[in-house]
Amino acid sequence: MTQITEKKFTRKQALFDQLFQDTTTRLQKAVAEKDMASVLLSGGTTPGSFYDVLSHADIPWDKICLSVTDERWVPATNPASCEYLVRQTLMQNRAATARFFPLKSPPDALMDGYAITLDSLRQMPQPFDMVLLGMGLDGHVASLIPTAEDTARGLDPANKNICQYIRNPGGDYPRISMTVNSLLNVAQVTLLFFGVEKWAVYQDALHDTAFTWPVSHILHQDQTPVEIYWCP
Repeated sequence: MTQITEKKFTRKQALFDQLFQDTTTRLQKAVAEKDMASVLLSGGTTPGSFYDVLSHADIPWDKICLSVTDERWVPATNPASCEYLVRQTLMQNRAATARFFPLKSPPDALMDGYAITLDSLRQMPQPFDMVLLGMGLDGHVASLIPTAEDTARGLDPANKNICQYIRNPGGDYPRISMTVNSLLNVAQVTLLFFGVEKWAVYQDALHDTAFTWPVSHILHQDQTPVEIYWCP
């Protein structure tokens, strides 16, 4: 049974203040114990303002490795890229010295670049010290989208690859996503989302033992504790 801690707030600012404190404490502890820390970050609009603030944190960023939980297969200069978001918000100020591991490799074609990405990510310290996940209204986490043809592979516990290509995600660019095994390869998962509609999805997923929602694979496992950060 998953150990789930719910941290509910009435204001986004209060949520981000607590998340800032928890994140910096966790990363400082990891660097002190291992001389290195590694983090998987969510893309999308939800965490952008948090990354802006986190970039000013007085922690040893030169010993912290960053990547993202998922990525559109577009150049890092494309604003649709999660890497673009992280570089423009978090990897500024004090955090400019952090090391980033891209999910998008140079080839234009997803299937040509997938093997290159796999090789590159093997150099990132694991297990991860923090995984920050968002959640969609369809219950997706990372780019493990219910309607995408490769999502089942990404959710399969037998898939030991760190990431999975995601073709035809529904009218969008092809993507690459961390597998559920990778997302759970951490001391604790942080799940961040806002709004009453997403809270209802989360509540449904809590009772979804049939794993209808991709997020159910995070909420129903006995490997990794999960912390929920939410406000309406």
